[in-house]
Amino acid sequence: MPRGTGPTVRRRRLAAELRRLREAADLTIDEVASKLECSASKISRIETGHVGVTPRDARDMLELYGVSGNARAELVQLAREARTRGWWHAYSEVFTGTFVGLEADASSLRAFQALLVPGLLQTEDYARAVIRALRPDADEGDIEKRVSARMERQRPLTDPAPPSTGPSSTKRWCTGRSAARMSWRLSSAGCSSLRHCRT
Repeated sequence: MPRGTGPTVRRRRLAAELRRLREAADLTIDEVASKLECSASKISRIETGHVGVTPRDARDMLELYGVSGNARAELVQLAREARTRGWWHAYSEVFTGTFVGLEADASSLRAFQALLVPGLLQTEDYARAVIRALRPDADEGDIEKRVSARMERQRPLTDPAPPSTGPSSTKRWCTGRSAARMSWRLSSAGCSSLRHCRT
């Protein structure tokens, strides 16, 4: 899937466009809510991307804003696509909020973590050890679900067009001394080496 085509980003794009169109039509949120016979908070949540919009609601809003033809059809289609579920919905008890959906569509990623190898770079063994240490009372099934979620989160790193990590390279996740230190920490913890690091 190309960057920026996941449901979270589509929902936010649609939300921003609906707000822009409402403002261009010189309508307030309260006026739209009154004409569509719904609450103002529903319109507000749609425009901030906190909730999805059904194709029917999108069509009604666009008609009210005077949008027709191809422009309306494209935005209604965007509403349909924004309602699909991303891979992370299978891990709803692991991930909260929208950060994973945004991360999955990111064109660049930057992270700093002083005490642990960042989750996007952890091996299965290392992730399992960290999760066990942080959740000593968790059962084996919960631990494995969290490890699986963490490994799934790394998939964009092996995409044909991975996210950029800086201006000089899109393939170098960590290099030099930092990679050597991380590899040493992993080996001293009894874990295999990082998949996305080069020394």
